[in-house]
This record gives sequence, structure tokens and C-alpha cells, in this order.
Amino acid sequence: MRTMLFALAVVAPTSAFAQTATVYYDSGYSASDAALTALGITHTAYDANGPAFLADSASADLLIVEVPGGYWPAEVGTAISTALGQGKLVITHHWAYDFDSVSAPLLPALGIATPTIYDFSPSDLFSTGSPVDFFAVLGGALTQGQDLAGYDNTYFSLSGAGTIAATNASGQGAIAVTNNDTTIVNGYVPWDWQYTDVNGNGKPDGQDVVEAEIDYLLNGATPRLTLNMTGSCPGTIAVAITNGTPNGPMAVVRSNGTGAFTIPSGPCSGVALGLGASGISLLATPNFNASGNKSASPTLGVCNKYYQIVNLTTCEVSNVVNK
Repeated sequence: MRTMLFALAVVAPTSAFAQTATVYYDSGYSASDAALTALGITHTAYDANGPAFLADSASADLLIVEVPGGYWPAEVGTAISTALGQGKLVITHHWAYDFDSVSAPLLPALGIATPTIYDFSPSDLFSTGSPVDFFAVLGGALTQGQDLAGYDNTYFSLSGAGTIAATNASGQGAIAVTNNDTTIVNGYVPWDWQYTDVNGNGKPDGQDVVEAEIDYLLNGATPRLTLNMTGSCPGTIAVAITNGTPNGPMAVVRSNGTGAFTIPSGPCSGVALGLGASGISLLATPNFNASGNKSASPTLGVCNKYYQIVNLTTCEVSNVVNK
């Protein structure tokens, strides 16, 4: 078993990052496209083009799905399932999960209980008591909210650990934050607000909420275990691992590709990785430093492999990196 040597160094903690994003939407207006443009995040938006979205999702850090008028195509389901397994950031908007044969099987991974319910009464979310309050709390940290709008959408309950970040007018969950603050599931469709500007800031309200959700995942969420590897293979690679348990153990895992390999034994037995079973190997089990980070400068001679970190104290897994 090849061992990757780690050198001790202090790396400043960072929040989750999104250098690139990809958007799937099914409408003439994409709030996500507008939000990402405003935030300066490099991205591509695909209108009703599942294969292109799936291909682009392999290299994107953030995936957003808006499907206001139809079901998820099979490629979108594959892209989201893979992204969840790799610990990537995901935002979804939908109005009929339980009617969709592609998205419904992903409900447990999204953190949503089945069945969800398509609500034919007012159930959207934009207010905690006045027309602009919801934006204020969303811009700081997602907290319980209630809306006063009158459109139809989906509401749901959680199937596992997570937070109902906002409720609809009837009190059901309308925004959920799950998967250790890496996934946001919305029970509304942002194009409902492409022509409204309730808080008067010059942006459509749908864009406002998506911007706030992206900001929350990047800056307001609990810092997540992150693996960065820079440099070209073959050659010396700079490795930075952040947001682990101070002085706690980790596992460095390598594979020939991505997938959903389940750890068979040990303290994190049963945890699914974002790596495939082909060529899977445990490279090293070093400790995080006193700040919960680690850095290294290994020389890689075997290229086009996939790497992931497991925090052996919490069993949190990092994003997957290909080198």
C-alpha cells in the first residue's frame, strides 16, 4: 500500500468554496444564473439539456437545479446523486418531488422524508411578519421564517439530521438545510418572483433568495471538511486539508474513479464515500494538527486518481479531488 507522507504545517481554516457552478433549469428565467453572475462565480446554465448538465457537473463545485415546469431528466438525477456522494454543494428547487420518478428516489440523500406533498394552497415563503423581514434573516443566517405569498409549491419534512430553515404560510417546511450544511432543498420555484422586488433592492426576489442561499453555503454554514490539491501530476502536489477535528485522526483514501463505496469496517463502518470500489486503497491515517488542519507536499507519480479524506472522529467525508 503506497503511503502519502504528510509534513506538519498550519493552514488557516476556510469555509466551503465554490469556484465553479453548473445550473439546470426548465424555464425562460433562471434565478440561479442571475445570482451566480451577481456573485461572480464562474458557471454555465443549461436549459432543458440534461446530458450537458451531467457532463459539466463532474468538475463543478456547486450544482443547482431549477425545474419549475417539469420533472428531472435522468441525467439530472445522476448528477445530483454523484454530487451528494462527493460532498459537493447542492441547491434544488422543485414543486412535486413525490410525483417525479427521478428525484423521488433521491429524497433520503437530500434529507427529505417521503412522501412530500404538492400543496394547492398558498405556501411560498418570503416573510416573517412583514414583506421584507425574510430577506434580512436569510442574508445573515437561515432561520425559521413564514411567508405571506400566494403561490403553490411543495412542502416536506426531514428524514434525518438537518434544519427546516423556513416554513410556508401553513407552517410546513419550505426550505431545508441538510447534509452537514452542504445541501439546500427548496419547496418553491424562484421564477414565481422574476417580476417582483418586495425588498426594493433592484433585484428580482427569486434571485435574492438564491444569492442568500449560496452565501449561506459558502460563508454562513458550519465549516466543512475540505481537501484542496494544487499542482500537476506527475510532480509535487500541494495538499491542504481543513476543518477537521483538532488533533484527531483522519483517513486518506484513493480510488480509480468516483462512486459510492461503503467503508466496510472501523470507526466509520457503513459510511458511503464519493469514491468507487475500483483500485480503492487507504493511503495513510495521519492526525489533523491542533487547528484541525493539515498540509503536505507529496510527489505523485501515479496520475488520474481520485482522493477523499475521512474524519475518523466524526466520520465526515471531504469533497473528492482528481489528480
